[in-house]
Amino acid sequence: MLTSTAQVVDGPARVRASITNGTRLLAGVDGRSASARRFRDLVAALKAEYAADHELTAAELGAIRHVAAMMLHAEQLQAAVVKGESVDSDKLIRLSGEARRLLATLRKRVAAPDKAPPWSPLRSRLAQEAAAAAGEGTE
Repeated sequence: MLTSTAQVVDGPARVRASITNGTRLLAGVDGRSASARRFRDLVAALKAEYAADHELTAAELGAIRHVAAMMLHAEQLQAAVVKGESVDSDKLIRLSGEARRLLATLRKRVAAPDKAPPWSPLRSRLAQEAAAAAGEGTE
């Protein structure tokens, strides 16, 4: 089973970063602009969609925030197209394609939450905890 950020980061809330505590989405961003509110809405919607069965890991939360930023930028470019402004079509296509690929990867990852990827730094920690738990049961 993967470990959530809340389980890894110890200490009282006042010592942790506001992003870790969930009181801010991005460092140095006020959060009251229309773009910040839309970003927050996208993150909340994606979290609700992908966190139905389990608590999201830090990597999954980071991927969700990354996708939300790409979706927000794509929406801004689409708005410019509708207004008749000149827009770099390649940029819009690349943003949309990358967001789609990242969402597909996230969907696969969330579908198999108990399987840690081979590059996961938590893999060795999980193995140590499993070994320690197995050792406690034999004594």
